Amino acid sequence: MGKFALLIGVSEYAEGLPPLPAATKDVVAMQRILADPNLGGFDEVQVLPPPTSQQMAETIEEWLSQRQSEDLILLFFSGHGLKDDRRELYFAASNTRKHLVQSTAFEARKLNNFLRYSRPRQQIVILDCCYSGAFGAKDDGDMNLKDQLTAEGRVVLTSTSAVACAFEDKESDLSVYTRYLVEGIEKGTADLNGDGFVTIDELHKFTSAKVRETSPAMSPDIITLEGQGYDIWLARTPQDKPELRYRKDVERKARTGRFTPAAQRAER
Repeated sequence: MGKFALLIGVSEYAEGLPPLPAATKDVVAMQRILADPNLGGFDEVQVLPPPTSQQMAETIEEWLSQRQSEDLILLFFSGHGLKDDRRELYFAASNTRKHLVQSTAFEARKLNNFLRYSRPRQQIVILDCCYSGAFGAKDDGDMNLKDQLTAEGRVVLTSTSAVACAFEDKESDLSVYTRYLVEGIEKGTADLNGDGFVTIDELHKFTSAKVRETSPAMSPDIITLEGQGYDIWLARTPQDKPELRYRKDVERKARTGRFTPAAQRAER
């Protein structure tokens, strides 16, 4: 079994779309934690330079074709999410023009089909873009994409709902959502049960809570079948860091209103 990641971030766009400086920085941060043998421990983390819509489609299809059934794969996208007149979701590429979405952006439905017919049984998709929750919406043919997306071991994390936008973080170089994804793994604070590993479910719960505190308009979601995909181990936690134990104690006691002396000192 191998662990493989493909990271895509698009910061600069063609006509009609504002730049997103955080998108490519999100990719750098995700690459750092996933490639770290003490954290993500991925065998290969591929970064796709800001692509055109055609390059995005070709790279994803080729990348998936090289994977085996026992592999764990992770696909990450940070950039503009767009909808056409039919309310279909698209991922903006470097050549995407706002008034020509269908012909210049990468359709989410196409990504779903790539994933659906690929071999890996454990698939993680992380979407940090506006309307990312629409990746699990119903289409006009009454086919529930959520049912397709959540095959055995397949899970999708989205930065917000089908109708809301995602935001960059004014206090960080990263987007709001990716900032807490990275923090949860790098600092170990997403290891909610303290077993030394961060599962997809734990990462979602941690990140979702942090995002809602910072940007209440955002509603991160997790798309999966009940009991399928939640327990995928994404990363180890840096257990050798004393500040991690203190931070967990602080956050745990903050929920109950009781702080230990060690946690109080660490918080100062």
